Amino acid sequence: MKPNFLVLLVLLSLSFFSCKKDTSVAVAKSQVATEAILTGGQSDGEKSILPQPIYPIWRVAQMTYDKNDETYNFKGFRFEFRLDYTVIATNLFYLVTVYGKWHLPDPQHLVMYFDTSTPYSAKFELLNGEWLILKHTDNGAWLESNENRIIRELIFERIF
Repeated sequence: MKPNFLVLLVLLSLSFFSCKKDTSVAVAKSQVATEAILTGGQSDGEKSILPQPIYPIWRVAQMTYDKNDETYNFKGFRFEFRLDYTVIATNLFYLVTVYGKWHLPDPQHLVMYFDTSTPYSAKFELLNGEWLILKHTDNGAWLESNENRIIRELIFERIF
C-alpha cells in the first residue's frame, strides 16, 4: 500500500510543478480507452486469472459502401478484437472464420485488414483500410471512411 501511495504522491507533485501542458498523455489515455472498449477492458499490461481472456463479441449493425447497404454481407458474423491486435470474424451457421489484424494509429482512427484470399472472405475487402472513429461507447462504435471519394460507414454493435 505504501509504495502505491508514494508513487501517487510523486506523480501528483510532478504534475503541480510542471510548466508545460503535455497533451500526449491525454492522447495516449484516449487510445487506451478505445482499445479497452474493443478488447473488453483489458490492456497488454493486465494479466487475467483466466487461461484465455473473454473478449467482447461485436456484430456489424450497419455497413454502407458509397450509399449502398452492404450489411447483409456480414450477417451472422461475430467479431472479436483481441489484445494481440488480431480480429477474428466467425459465422457458425456457415462454419466460416475470417482472420485479420487491427490497430489504432491514434485515438481517432481504427485500421483493419482481413485476409480476403478465400472466396467467402472476399467481401471483407469492404472492411479493410483506415476508419475514422466518429463515436464509441461500451456498446457500439460508429466509423466512417472516405477513401478515393467513396464514403463507407460502419457501425459495430456489442452483443456480448
